[in-house]
Amino acid sequence: MDEKTLQELIAEIRNENAEERSYLKKQNTMMRGLMAVMLGIFVILAIAVLVLVPKISMTLSKADTALTNANTTLTQVNELAKNAETTMSNLDTVLGQSSEGIEKLNGIDFERLNQSIEDLGNVVSPLSKFFGAFR
Repeated sequence: MDEKTLQELIAEIRNENAEERSYLKKQNTMMRGLMAVMLGIFVILAIAVLVLVPKISMTLSKADTALTNANTTLTQVNELAKNAETTMSNLDTVLGQSSEGIEKLNGIDFERLNQSIEDLGNVVSPLSKFFGAFR
């Protein structure tokens, strides 16, 4: 190889090295940018976790309290329904007895009763006058 070819090869190697350094600098800059973006995302996620976890915990606690209250209310409603069922059963019994009494009252002949009271009044009236004379 002659000296000129050697110098051309060295110049070509230098150019390629300069070009490679340029690409490495760009790659280094891009990697730093990517690291900055990833660090930003990590910081945002960390802040979100630190802010949201207590709120989520508080919300879950409130939800648990609400569910406990709802369960208590449902238990009370069930008891109320049982009491209402008992009351309705008792009311049916009372109404049954009342209907028996109404049937007995319907069986009374009020015209004959009124006539009997009038007849009794007619009988008692002369006795009342008689005993009133001794006063």
